[in-house]
Amino acid sequence: MFTYEIKDVNEYTREITGEISHDIVEKQIEKVCRELKKDLVIPGFRKGKIPISMLKKRFAKEIKSQVKEELFNENFPEIIKETKLHPVNAPDIQEMDYEEGKPLTFKFTVESIIMDQPKDYLGVQIEVEKAVVTDEEIDQYLKTMQYRRGEIQVVDNRPVQNEDLLIVDIDVTEGETDIDSLYREKIQIQVGRNNYINDARFDEQLIGMNQGESKTFPLDFDQNEPNEELKGKQVTFLVRVDEIKTIVLPELDDEFAKSFGDYSSLADLKEQVRTSFLEQKESKNHERALGQLFDKIIEQNKIILPPRIVSDYASDMKKQYASRTGLDVDTDEIQKEFEKNATKELKKMVLINKIADLEKIEVEEAEVTKFIDTIGQYYKKQSRQDLVETQDRVRRNMTEGKTVEFLYEKAEKTIVNAPEKNGLTGEKTESDSSESTDDQA
Repeated sequence: MFTYEIKDVNEYTREITGEISHDIVEKQIEKVCRELKKDLVIPGFRKGKIPISMLKKRFAKEIKSQVKEELFNENFPEIIKETKLHPVNAPDIQEMDYEEGKPLTFKFTVESIIMDQPKDYLGVQIEVEKAVVTDEEIDQYLKTMQYRRGEIQVVDNRPVQNEDLLIVDIDVTEGETDIDSLYREKIQIQVGRNNYINDARFDEQLIGMNQGESKTFPLDFDQNEPNEELKGKQVTFLVRVDEIKTIVLPELDDEFAKSFGDYSSLADLKEQVRTSFLEQKESKNHERALGQLFDKIIEQNKIILPPRIVSDYASDMKKQYASRTGLDVDTDEIQKEFEKNATKELKKMVLINKIADLEKIEVEEAEVTKFIDTIGQYYKKQSRQDLVETQDRVRRNMTEGKTVEFLYEKAEKTIVNAPEKNGLTGEKTESDSSESTDDQA
């Protein structure tokens, strides 16, 4: 039998003090002693026949240490379950001791995620952007496919045109000072694609030049220029065109479509591209809608996260990002951004788990088995322990997925049109909300 009291140290740390009754301590001492004497050999005694009273005297320190450890390990999970805490670290044990004939007393602190019962998570109002694929998008993609199959030919009898490939030398100066970092020799750029400094004005200056010709021209850059070498400066470019090439594109016809795979015609290819684009957009729009959904649910529920769990999770996210991109992310500003994202992601996970428990959302064993069977033979070759761990992980992931879709189905969804690409009509208008799916909840 144990008793305890819980006290708030701060908004996320709890101090728990209590005691375990003398009777339980004595039973644990006897148990430890019985285990100890099984294999212990002491001169004058047969193996396993050493009196427990002798063990208690000779190995008092070792027995006491093991009794305390085992009693804590047995009772700590029960205390956490009863208090409904969500520890993010191992308990910091500040006191744990007992004297002969007395209870074991303990005091420890834990940092915990603090949250009340979830609320206001059903019927959340969200907007879902309608997925639309335009003819222009299809044409642009087909144009890209044409370029991949295009034939590059050298041009020597005309000036530079838009979309030509050029081999150029580039010198850049500010006043009398060379900007060495922008110097290029024999590089290839495609006119109109802004390959060099991502500024259309540079590419425009190249149109009309001839092979072997050099041209000098100035460009002014304001403080909004992302390139630090050019920001707020007036610089002069000296460009020499060494070679002009053009890309001869194949005809956009049925034969072109068939060359890319099992397509019967150009119309068939276009339809397949449209279907693929539509699925991608629907998936992205669904993810954005889920982002809205959880932003609103998080806003309605107070969740306190210990700083250490946010910092650790942000560090893991940062390491994964750096490994994936190869970029330097070791700055205070970037760390803050990762901590912001980590906070949001952790709160989302807490909510999902709490709501799954509250709504009794579960995954049947057959569902887990079926999923594992569909993802290959690898899992069947695992050891029993590894397979159990895999099943537990799959079950958690599937439960989370079910909970997310449950919340989405219960949300009040309004279908809105995508904002126009020119950015001038990005705000929602009356016509944007013409279609509602509230009755689907």
